[in-house]
Amino acid sequence: MTISDRDRGNARAAIDGPHDFTGGSVDRTRGDVKIPLSARVTTRVSEAVIAEAVSTGKTPSEVVNELLTEALAARSGDSQMVVSLKDLHRAVYQIAHPAA
Repeated sequence: MTISDRDRGNARAAIDGPHDFTGGSVDRTRGDVKIPLSARVTTRVSEAVIAEAVSTGKTPSEVVNELLTEALAARSGDSQMVVSLKDLHRAVYQIAHPAA
């Protein structure tokens, strides 16, 4: 891909400024920010997380996030639990269609 001199000049002008942030503001809303964590777990725990992810169609990160959320809620005495819509549908279907 070739960049034209005009585009290169526009990019340079945007980088070099001048920039006026006088009317700017900082967005302090948290949103659903994901923070990467690193932890050492046993092979058994790692395999269990991966197996859970495969069986539920989730990523290992989603599984770990849900497990930690549930564990922290249980520890704090909070009775609320986060359930994905897919898991809710699966549970309702299993109740409506019990295995023989």
